[in-house]
Order: sequence, then structure tokens, then C-alpha cells
Amino acid sequence: MADEVELPSGDDSDEYEIIPMGPVRKLEKRIDELEKKKAGAGGGSGGNEDFVRDILDIMKANQKIVNDMVESTDQLHNSVQSLTGKMDTVIENMNEFMELLQQASEASLEEDVSQNIGENVVNPIADRMNELHETNQKMLEGLGKIDESLNKLDKRMKRMYASQRSGSSSSRSRQRQNRGNQQ
Repeated sequence: MADEVELPSGDDSDEYEIIPMGPVRKLEKRIDELEKKKAGAGGGSGGNEDFVRDILDIMKANQKIVNDMVESTDQLHNSVQSLTGKMDTVIENMNEFMELLQQASEASLEEDVSQNIGENVVNPIADRMNELHETNQKMLEGLGKIDESLNKLDKRMKRMYASQRSGSSSSRSRQRQNRGNQQ
């Protein structure tokens, strides 16, 4: 059994992690506030010290997000391992089902067997089939929820990455404009 799970994607370098979005949103707001404060301050040593403190606060918040990401990744890993265990159970049930079918095919069709075939063969097979069906349904639901969560996470991460890139490029252009205005 592998420690990693392969997710279907077009690019092998994609990485997925499930993280709470609350701290990320707070970090985004804090960065926006800093950019506004920096644009409004226009310079001065007091503003620089505040700016450095704010940057340190952002770094601490970023580290907390990274820690949360690691923890949620571990939780996802545990969930996938749990699903793997359930798949093993399904395989065992299928093997038992195949054994029942083999026993039924090898049984002689004597009169006693033909009278009790419903009780001895068909009913246990039908019961096993129902159990397998229920187990498969539960697994499909679990996998569907994981797939849905991963799709949402992928969209959020792409949006966050795009907003950070556009935010950092606009921040740089504002810094250049401020420098030009100061000169």
C-alpha cells in the first residue's frame, strides 16, 4: 500500500492541500490594509517601523497557515488510508462471494439440495450481494465528497494565487509610482 494517492490531473506537478480559508482571507485583508497604509503614508521613519511590524505579523500569519495546511494534509491522508481499508473489505467480500458461487456450482443437484437451494445458496448469495451493494454505495459517496472538496480547494487556490499575483504586481507598480513622485 502506497503512502501517496494519485489524483487525476493534466499536470503532474499539481499539489493539493486542504486548508481553512479564514486565515487566508484575514491575511489577504491585512495585506490590502498595508498597501493602503503604505500608499497613504508616503514615507517617514515611523511609517517604516509600522510597515516592518506589519510585515512580521504577516509572516507569522503565513506560518500559521502553513501549519494548518500541514495538519489538514495529514487529516486528508488519514481519510484516504481509511478508504483504502474499506476497499480491502470490499475485496474480501467479493472473494467470499466468489467462493459461494463456486460452492454453488460444485454442489450436486440432488433432490435435497434442490429443495434447500433457496436457503443454502441463493439467500446467502443475495445477502452478500446486498451487503456489497451497500458498501459500494457508501464508498462512492465518500469518494464523491472528497472529489468535490478537492475541486473546490483547487478553484480557491487558483483564485488566491491569481489574486496574489495581481496584488503583488499592482503593489510593485504603486511603489514605482511613489518613488517617481518622491523624486
